[in-house]
Amino acid sequence: GTTSIASLAYDGTTNWVAAGYSGKLATATDPTGTWTQRTSSFGTSTIIGIHYDNSIWVAVGQAGKIATASDPTGTWTQRTNPFGANNINAIHYDGTYWVAGGNTGTMATATDPTSTWTSRTSSFGTSTIIGIHYANSIWVAGGEDGKLATATDPTSTWTQRTNPFSGTSTVRFIWYGNGAWTAVNNEGEIATASDPTSTWTLRGSSFGSTYIYGVYYGSDGNWVATGGSGKLATGSYDANLPG
Repeated sequence: GTTSIASLAYDGTTNWVAAGYSGKLATATDPTGTWTQRTSSFGTSTIIGIHYDNSIWVAVGQAGKIATASDPTGTWTQRTNPFGANNINAIHYDGTYWVAGGNTGTMATATDPTSTWTSRTSSFGTSTIIGIHYANSIWVAGGEDGKLATATDPTSTWTQRTNPFSGTSTVRFIWYGNGAWTAVNNEGEIATASDPTSTWTLRGSSFGSTYIYGVYYGSDGNWVATGGSGKLATGSYDANLPG
């Protein structure tokens, strides 16, 4: 069909899950083969993010919806959470805590995503949180108004960090690999840091002013960034390269 896909995840062994607008969700065991539509429990609300870890799938989306499934081809159960009507835009797991972030700076954590979700103070004020990532013993979150924050304990203090992005930009995605934290925004900018609590450095970008939606590091040593207008770029930099 023509429904936009907003999120894709893999459990590492069996199932690929893709989800997006109108609450649509599909699974495949071979992403080059047949994709089967599943009932998501989101109704017509967009599914914005999906993450798999610790033998459970967690999906988040519009109107404060969080759903979990042990088998993504089966039942997805909506879970009570403190986001109200705020969209939930990001979800990640560190081995202990699940962390979700959303509109108006809302954030919540859970040790068991099928049970209690607890509101946390994010330090984003009313700025929307768009991306959250955990790696190398630290959490990093980014969002509207050029904001980027870190935490060692996601249930405690999130500290806003100085970064080279425009104050009017939206930090859309954050990833870690090859010793580098990498963040991208909606103005085509890429910044990296070896320590996300310290200096972030702008890197060369071929996106111009086009949105960058995602950035990933692969086992082949390459970074790949994707963005608007069908743009895709690769790079092999690390955090120790000069700006």
